Amino acid sequence: MRKLCLIFCTISLLFVICMSANASDPLPAIYFNESLVDTTDGFVINNSTVYATPEMMAKLFKVTYVTDSSGVVFTFSSNLRVVTYDSATGSVNITDRNSFLYEVYEHAYLSYNLDGKIYIPLRMICTGLGMQIDYIEHTNSVVVNSIRDHVGIFNSDGVAVARRGNKYGLVNKSGELLTLFTYDEISNYDNPLLFKVTYDHRCGLIDTNGKLLTDIVYNEIRYESPSSIFLRIGNRMGMCDINGEIIIPVKYDDIAYCGNLIAMVKQSGKWYILNCSTQELSARGYDQVYKVTTGVQSDNDMIKGYYVENGGKWGYVDSFGNVVINPKYDALDKFDARGRARVISNNKIGIVDCGGRVLIPTAYDYLDSFGETDVAVAQVGQKFGVINEKFEVVVPFEYEYIYPFNNSNSTVAYKNEKFGIISTTGEHLTNFDYKYMEEFKNGLTLAYKDGYGYLDHNGNEIIECVHTDVKQGTALSVFLQKDNKWALFSPTGQNLTGFNYLDAGSFSNGLSAVSVVTDNGPRYGYVNDSGDCIINFEYDAAQSFKYGKAVVTKGKYSGIIDIEGNTIIPFVYTGFNPSYEHNVIAAANEYSQWGLISLRNEKLCEFKYDSILEFENGYAYVIKNHKFGIINNTGLEIVPPTHKTKEDAAKKIPQ
Repeated sequence: MRKLCLIFCTISLLFVICMSANASDPLPAIYFNESLVDTTDGFVINNSTVYATPEMMAKLFKVTYVTDSSGVVFTFSSNLRVVTYDSATGSVNITDRNSFLYEVYEHAYLSYNLDGKIYIPLRMICTGLGMQIDYIEHTNSVVVNSIRDHVGIFNSDGVAVARRGNKYGLVNKSGELLTLFTYDEISNYDNPLLFKVTYDHRCGLIDTNGKLLTDIVYNEIRYESPSSIFLRIGNRMGMCDINGEIIIPVKYDDIAYCGNLIAMVKQSGKWYILNCSTQELSARGYDQVYKVTTGVQSDNDMIKGYYVENGGKWGYVDSFGNVVINPKYDALDKFDARGRARVISNNKIGIVDCGGRVLIPTAYDYLDSFGETDVAVAQVGQKFGVINEKFEVVVPFEYEYIYPFNNSNSTVAYKNEKFGIISTTGEHLTNFDYKYMEEFKNGLTLAYKDGYGYLDHNGNEIIECVHTDVKQGTALSVFLQKDNKWALFSPTGQNLTGFNYLDAGSFSNGLSAVSVVTDNGPRYGYVNDSGDCIINFEYDAAQSFKYGKAVVTKGKYSGIIDIEGNTIIPFVYTGFNPSYEHNVIAAANEYSQWGLISLRNEKLCEFKYDSILEFENGYAYVIKNHKFGIINNTGLEIVPPTHKTKEDAAKKIPQ
C-alpha cells in the first residue's frame, strides 16, 4: 500500500526544484514552483516531501558522492563525515553521527525509498540546511529561503513583525510562525490586536493569529480607534471596526466619525449625518464640518460631536446626531470641559452650552473664556469688567484693561493710566499706583513703581520695586540691577549672588554670561540659574551659549568653548559667525580676512573674503570688494563674489 501511495505521488508531481549549478557558490534560495518540466534533479511530493538525487545532495551539502557498479550504493563524504547507504538492503554506514545526512538515512521511517530513490521530508532538508519554508503569492508555490529572519519589537500581545527576504509575516515569542511570509509590508498599529498588511500595492487587516479580517483591496487604511478604522479605495471612503466589520460602506467622498454609531459623511460636496446602524442620511447637508473632540478633555459624549457650517454660519451636532445648535452664529469656539463655548453674532460675543442653551447673550465686545474660577473678563464699549456664569457683574465695567484670570483668584488690571491687582470679586489687592505690570507668569508679575520688582497674586512685593533694570532669567531666577550692579534673584525674592556683576546676559543652555571686577580688570564667566559659577571669570568678552557652544574673547583673539569651559576652537581668530546647525564656523584671521572652518578647526576654504554671512539651507553669502558670492558648507565657492546684490548671486546657484 505504501509503495502504491508513493507511486501515485510520484505520478502526481507538480513542483520542480530550481537550484544553483555551481556547488562552490553560497547556498541559494531554493524555489519549488508549479512548472511541469520533467527533471531528474528532484521533485516535491505533496508539498511536504522532496526526492533528491545524489547530484542534488552533493550540491546542497557541498560533499562528494560515489556509487557502486550497479548504481545503488551512494557514498557521501566530506572532511568530517562519510555516510554510506545501500538502497537494496537499507544498511547504513556513517562516521559522523551528528550530520544531517545521518539523520536522513538512519531514520529511514522519515524518508522514502522507492526504486532506489530517496524521498526526504521537505521540512527535514530545510532543517538540515538551516532554512525555512514558506508558501507565497497565493499560488501555493513553495520557497525554501536561506535568508535569515529579521524580527521587530514584540507588542504587548507577544507578537512581532518579521521579515524574510523581502516578505513579511508575524511570529510569536516562541518563534512560531503565525502567518506565512506572504506580505510586502506589515504595519503594527497602537492596538496590539491589529495589523495592516500590504500585498501588490493593496492593503488589508489581519489579527494576531494571521487571520484576514478584511480583503486586501484597499489603497489606504488609517487606524484611529478600535471602532474607527478608515478605509479608502480610489477616491471613495468607508470605515470598519477592529473586527473588520464594515460600519460605513466604501462609497463616500470623505468621512468624519466620532462614535455612538453616528458619522458625518461627504457626498456630492455636502456633509450629511449618517446613522451607521440604518445607513440613513440626514435630509440636511452642510458646507463644512469639524470634530469637536480636539482640545476637549472630557468624558462627556455630548461635547464630542461636530461643528457644522452652512452659508458662513456655524452650529453644532452632538455625537448622537442631534442638531443642537442650528447654524446661526458667525463663529463658534470649542467647548471647554464643562461644555461651554463662546459664540459671535454681529460682532458681539456670548456663551452657549453643548445643549444649545444661551448662558450669556451675545452682548459683549470681548469675553474671555470661563476657567475654574467661573468668572470671565468682559468688555462693553471701551471698558472692561468681570462677570460670572450667571451673567452677574462681579467687577464693574470701569477699567481700561483687565488681564485674563487664567484659573487664578487675581489678575492685573489697568485704570486711570495706572496698574494694580484685583481679585475675582473686584477687591483691590494693591493700590493702583504702578506704572507698569505684566501678566502673571509662574505666580509672579513684573511691576514698575519706583523701580522694577515682582509681586505675587496677593499683591505682596516679593522683590521690592526699586531696581533700575531687569533681565529675564529662567523660571528659577531673574537678574535685577541696582546702583549699576546686577544680582540674581530667586522667585521667592532671595538675592542669590549679591549685587556683584557689572553685566549679565540672558540664560541659554542653562548658563548666563556675567562679568565681575578682578585684579586684572573686568572679566566674564558663566553662572547657572542658582548663581553657581560654572565657568571661571577669565574672558574679556563672552556671548550666550548656542548649541552648547559660546564665543569668548581673550585680548584681541576669540575662541569657542563648550558648556564645561573646554576650548574647542583655539584663540587665534579675531571674529566668528557660527552656523553650528550646519557644522561650520565663519572665522576671521588677524588680517580681518574671513574663511570657513569646521567644528574641529579644520580649514574648509581660504581666508580671502571681507565677510561671510550665516548659512541657510547649506549655503552662505560671501562678500569681497563689496560684491556678493555664495559658498556651501564644505567651503566650495558655488558662485564667485562678482555680483552687485545677493539676489543676483542667488540666481547663479546651479540647479
